Amino acid sequence: MKHIFLDIDGTFLNPKNNEVPQSTLDAINQAIENGHCVYLCTGRPTSSMKRFFQYSLSGFVCAGGSYIKIGDSVLFEKTLSKDEIKHVQNVCDQNHCGYVLEGKEYNYNSKLGAIQFMEAMKSNSFGTTWDEVANELGMKWLDEFEDDEIFKVSFYSTEVDVIERMRKELGSKFNLAYTVKGPNEMIEVEIFSAGCNKADAIKRVVEHHNQSLDDAIGIGDSMNDYEMIQECNPGIAMGNACQEVKDIADYITKDVDQDGIEHAFKEFNLI
Repeated sequence: MKHIFLDIDGTFLNPKNNEVPQSTLDAINQAIENGHCVYLCTGRPTSSMKRFFQYSLSGFVCAGGSYIKIGDSVLFEKTLSKDEIKHVQNVCDQNHCGYVLEGKEYNYNSKLGAIQFMEAMKSNSFGTTWDEVANELGMKWLDEFEDDEIFKVSFYSTEVDVIERMRKELGSKFNLAYTVKGPNEMIEVEIFSAGCNKADAIKRVVEHHNQSLDDAIGIGDSMNDYEMIQECNPGIAMGNACQEVKDIADYITKDVDQDGIEHAFKEFNLI
């Protein structure tokens, strides 16, 4: 039995049309029938997972490894403390970066964060207006945040130097993940608790089943998939993956809109 972990955006979900390819769903169903376990393993917090929790899968890894659900049971959960949230907010404000607090129930955007988020997501098809995007991803405004639990924080910048300075200012309690785009393009940066990445979550899942990373297959496309691709056996990059992920992958499959998941499943005899 193999444990197969699929990133969502750009891997399971085609960002060009905001739909899951039928070939992907068929491949997953066949793999499960063949006795394998298939999980969605995403940077999205639970607040942005409403449509995905409806799929009949073996489990879900959310918020970059900060939340793990196997069947009906929560295996692991780690949220940011109030002091950690305040520290991240202060660093973002000092560096003039908008941000979103990504929570269990909703995501909470600063005003600048909403503007920069729409710029960063302009190539995706979540919607063309803020209301459409907010409905799809469970967005609210920062002043509506009260007692929701926060898994991670995302912020935005066009300057890699700013991002790296913020990495130092945030300190060792946090991990940052981002992919460098073209000049002056808005970069989304994800801030996780140290010790919470997708590879750590996958280790927790396979150990729960008394198995090892040799029994885990990871498929993804972006930098929050980096550790997962590096640790799984094999680690598979989508054809549309960023170059950093392709460079460390054991195998590169086709693009998400070219039946990439089905192709990878066939290549490794999962179906």
